[in-house]
Amino acid sequence: MENTSQFQGVSGQVAHQFIALKSFLIFIPVLIYWALFFTLIYFIAPKVSTTIFIALHLLAASFLLARFALPGKQGNFSCGLIDADLSLKDTIDYAVRYIVYTLYWLIPVIVIAKLAFNDSTMMSFLSAGSLNAGRLGGIAILSVFLLLVQLFAPPLCAILAASTDSYEELISTEPFKNLFQERLHELSSYFSAIIGGMAVFYAKYLLFFLMINLTAFQISLEAGMVITSIIYLLPYYLAPVLVGRLAGAFLWAEEDIEYSSEPIPEQDLQNSKYKLLYHNNMQRIPHMNHDKLSKMLASVLKEDQQNVYILLLAAHLYYQIREIEHAEQFGNRALKKCLDDGLNEEARLLFNKMIKHNKNAVSMDKDEFILLAGILLNQQQFMESAWCCLLAFKAGATEADEKLTIQKKFLSIADEAEKAGKTEIARGLYTLFIKNFPDSSLADFAREQL
Repeated sequence: MENTSQFQGVSGQVAHQFIALKSFLIFIPVLIYWALFFTLIYFIAPKVSTTIFIALHLLAASFLLARFALPGKQGNFSCGLIDADLSLKDTIDYAVRYIVYTLYWLIPVIVIAKLAFNDSTMMSFLSAGSLNAGRLGGIAILSVFLLLVQLFAPPLCAILAASTDSYEELISTEPFKNLFQERLHELSSYFSAIIGGMAVFYAKYLLFFLMINLTAFQISLEAGMVITSIIYLLPYYLAPVLVGRLAGAFLWAEEDIEYSSEPIPEQDLQNSKYKLLYHNNMQRIPHMNHDKLSKMLASVLKEDQQNVYILLLAAHLYYQIREIEHAEQFGNRALKKCLDDGLNEEARLLFNKMIKHNKNAVSMDKDEFILLAGILLNQQQFMESAWCCLLAFKAGATEADEKLTIQKKFLSIADEAEKAGKTEIARGLYTLFIKNFPDSSLADFAREQL
């Protein structure tokens, strides 16, 4: 059986976004981040050892990788350093995992280098009577090997850190088996995208960089030297953006299409194609003008309108061009299919967009609203989750027991908000409960909470 995945196509998209001119808006905060880091190092460098300096540098790089790898794992390949929807805990956890995986190869490399290239060993190699081609060749081969490890190991660690969710997995062999057995054939695409992305980035903006460099030398020699060093090191300090996104994309595209001797059902192939179409274009839609959006919509509407990803894409496109009536029609069809198919994240994003334009745009039955309320609550969207409860109540809660169950669900959401430290939201929810259910047997309880 032979496997192929979406990653080969997605890696090209990620590299293309990296070299786009608009990416400089993302690069600027990254460069500011490094500038602040080196400013800190400048003041503390005399007080710390080289080992601590390397450790701090590794920590800074791992934090950056987390900000791009984890969103990429969710299919978000365009977010920046600041707008990444990540908690501090998730960022720190990724950074720790990346550092541990780095130590797995870094410590052996340091030990080998110290043993092979210390003064006594080198003197014995080069002393009279011992100098020969075999020994020099051995030194050269070892040097190249250690260099290759230092070049290729960090991007692999970025994938491993993103593929694990707990510290227990750091001592497991499963992440390594998955990477080096099941997906080994895709690593060539991964490294090609990294090397190609960096090379094309330099080639595309080389003239621009040279003009800045010449201007800096016109100002002063010192300014020219500083700008030269920045341009020279630019790929290194921007690498976490590209490597992080590609590492995330590598895992996002992990769901393989399996090819065997038996024909693959046409429906499965079609759905996989539409899924990729949806995720790729969702990154582009906010940046497209009306004409391009209309052309894309016309193309999408020619596809199978029973497919959930086509319905989702059509709904988002209609919202983007402000055709709200059509957007709500497609949105409601897509939302029901998302809940049926377990596409919780897609359902959440679409629901948020629908109620942003019209709080009563969503039309579903009671049970579907309750299901969606739970999905939103898991993401700590307390107000939206409570709104689903109100919509569920209006959608068909006729029996007294049904009404009471929904009201209890509403109050549990307020309680969860309070436990999460969202006191103002909790107060707002209790107030909303009293306003909508003034005659409820639970209304007095809500008033007591206020």
